[in-house]
Amino acid sequence: MRLSIWKSCYVACLSALFLLLFTLSAYGLTTTGSLEGDETWSGTVTLTGDVTVPAGITLTIEPGTEVIFPAGEDDTNSGDGKTSLYIQGSLVAHGEEGNEIIFQSDALLPAAGDWGSIEATWELGAKTFDMQHCVVSHSTGGIRWIVKVASEQSATISNCTVEESSGNGIYVYGENGATLSATIENNAISNVGATGIYAHITGVSSTVQSTLTGSISNNSISDSNGYGIAFYTYTYGSSDVSINNNAITNSGNCGIYVRTYNYATATVKVDGNSLDHNGIVTSD
Repeated sequence: MRLSIWKSCYVACLSALFLLLFTLSAYGLTTTGSLEGDETWSGTVTLTGDVTVPAGITLTIEPGTEVIFPAGEDDTNSGDGKTSLYIQGSLVAHGEEGNEIIFQSDALLPAAGDWGSIEATWELGAKTFDMQHCVVSHSTGGIRWIVKVASEQSATISNCTVEESSGNGIYVYGENGATLSATIENNAISNVGATGIYAHITGVSSTVQSTLTGSISNNSISDSNGYGIAFYTYTYGSSDVSINNNAITNSGNCGIYVRTYNYATATVKVDGNSLDHNGIVTSD
């Protein structure tokens, strides 16, 4: 009788353990290190170190998700000692109005620079970088999209809030023949330590050119320590971008700064922007 009861308990424990392992496996969240396959995040996701989405992998983040970054910590012991979300594959983060996706520090008293950034750095291959209705608070680098090789890529950053960043709010960069299309619209950026929106396209030589097209429109940028919007086209790069209907206030430097340099060509349409209480250019 006792043996039968023991066997029943043993089977029940094994079943419970199997169910737990199956549930954890099915949930499949990566909170440090690299994703091994496509993942969908929802609820509260607490990271402990840098998370990398490798090429060929897609991370989808559902509306209302909170992604928590440890303040001033990274258990992978890499880089600057702060936890970041690195995208080498694809990121689809679609929040909703009133049900935004939140990226924030775990500090009781959060401060600018508590954690790293959301950074997409791409090589060859088609990828997606799409952030809508997200809130990014107390980071070092805000939202960063970087393409360093010859490929055609597009990104959308819209209806997002970036606040209390110790560096830039939104950063876009292309080089080495990258062909980029960027849509940066309807975002609210405030209290950043550098520039609100910084876009930079550059080639290498007359035979290796890069291009950037798109729109930087209807954004609200306030209290940036650098420029409100800075747009650079350098060294055989070319651009065709609209900077329209942005409201820029209290920038430490000028509200909108556009520069073309070293055999670059640029068509930058600047129209309908509201500039108030911004500084002046102090250096190139």
